Amino acid sequence: EGATVINIALDGKLAGLFAIADPVKQSTPDALKALAAEGIKVIMLTGDNRTTANAVAKRLGISDVEAEVLPDQKSAVVSKLQKAGRIVAMAGDGINELTLNTFAVHLLVELGLLVGLLFAIGLRALGIA
Repeated sequence: EGATVINIALDGKLAGLFAIADPVKQSTPDALKALAAEGIKVIMLTGDNRTTANAVAKRLGISDVEAEVLPDQKSAVVSKLQKAGRIVAMAGDGINELTLNTFAVHLLVELGLLVGLLFAIGLRALGIA
């Protein structure tokens, strides 16, 4: 299901297993369906390991996955897509996307998404979102 399993030891012996997973927001499946209805192709670009990424992508119906991509490598993936003539917008769940979002700000302006991005950053900075 995309969880990372952690071994727990006690006195040097396996005492249990602990599974950790990022929850998928309840609104995500509907948002992805709405994007698909508009003809927008979604690519999952994540630093998660391939097994986890593929499990989450399968659950969400995402067929194109770029996994095990470090934060500083994400802008190269975006550049590759742009050079192929694609218009790219990025949504992320953390600070790891800050460099990439800075890289793509000119494109976000073109897409009219900058206001929403700045609003979301402001909410997060205030601890509201």
